[in-house]
Amino acid sequence: MDIFISHHSACQFWLGPFAKRGTRLPACRSLPSPPLAGIPLDPEDFTRLGIDAQDVHLAVANSEQRLRRKQLSCHVVDGPIPHGAFEQARSDLWVACPELAFCQMARYLSFPELVKLGYELCARFFIDPWDQTPTRREPATTVREIRRFLRAWGNRRGANQAARALRYVRDGAESPMEIAMAMLLTLPKMYGGYGLPRAELNREVIATGRSGKRSARTYRGDLVWPVNRLIVEYDSKLFHANPGSIERDSERRNNLQDAGWRVVTLTRQHANSRTALDEAAAQLLHALGVRNDYTPRYAAERRAALRRLLLPWALPDAEI
Repeated sequence: MDIFISHHSACQFWLGPFAKRGTRLPACRSLPSPPLAGIPLDPEDFTRLGIDAQDVHLAVANSEQRLRRKQLSCHVVDGPIPHGAFEQARSDLWVACPELAFCQMARYLSFPELVKLGYELCARFFIDPWDQTPTRREPATTVREIRRFLRAWGNRRGANQAARALRYVRDGAESPMEIAMAMLLTLPKMYGGYGLPRAELNREVIATGRSGKRSARTYRGDLVWPVNRLIVEYDSKLFHANPGSIERDSERRNNLQDAGWRVVTLTRQHANSRTALDEAAAQLLHALGVRNDYTPRYAAERRAALRRLLLPWALPDAEI
């Protein structure tokens, strides 16, 4: 008997160590879920997928199929089911695809939390649950795939909120601090950000040498504004790097600047100090030629809340 995992549990799967795209459920008029009362649910089946067995979220086609049990939440997913809305995680376990999970969580998360979830689903890393370190892997999805799914999902609950949050999500983050800095800098002030134009993450930048002795070199910047030829990088080890890495960073910076790029480095000091990050954001706004004088009266409170959301997750020893 097939079981359909959704919402919070689906997000845990896609952000965990066992995430893997599987066989897609064909399009159907309604979710082919059986009544859960007649199905034995083994907590180990969920644990093996990286899902918290103490708080499992399942999808059913109607309220009659729900099962009221402690540590279990059932959500009705009615109406036509687009192709690929659920993917096979195991022989009898299906999980909401990352695009659907993002849409489902729009009803339960604040706007900044939803943007953060989008960044994580589109990131090139996951947080290892055993040692809490970022580990590289392919993204669960992309902004383009989420946008495509939202068109197929239609105007259902959560779709509008998800589409609005998706405007501020970018592909390709390679560390939690990249996500934190991107959100702090580019979210609108009404959500706690500084209101900078949205940047591209880890975009390749070509620096062409002026002399014939040095050929063009390709670099990648953490946050890149290509039109303005501006790069922002986060370096948590700037003051603790070894001489070799300092020389390489200096050469890289010189080559980029020689090719017309401006490189701004953010450090732990900027993460730990609101004043330092305020100053850096003002400098970036000036470099981007953006006037952003309007500040909502609640901006300081929203910015403090955004820092509390992002920094303990991205930098556990950060000073909030």
